[in-house]
Amino acid sequence: MAVWEIVYEVAQTPLNVDNGRFQIRNAAAEQAMANTMLGALTGQGPMMNLLALTSREFQDQVFVPTPGALALAGMGGLLISRRRRA
Repeated sequence: MAVWEIVYEVAQTPLNVDNGRFQIRNAAAEQAMANTMLGALTGQGPMMNLLALTSREFQDQVFVPTPGALALAGMGGLLISRRRRA
């Protein structure tokens, strides 16, 4: 919920998941947690690069790459490229 708010409703001030285009029912605890996280964003402190995968047919994905995940993805890419050449 918090990611949706940041990506699609960033013009709304303050950021919160209680109103806007995205709506969810029967998730008061999750909404409260998302609003707590959004309220803690100050633009200060450590920043992370986010990667997003979008699709018309499947759920969009947003993730924070870790060094181990990047190394694993690189190795997978190398294996795929070697198989294509063979």
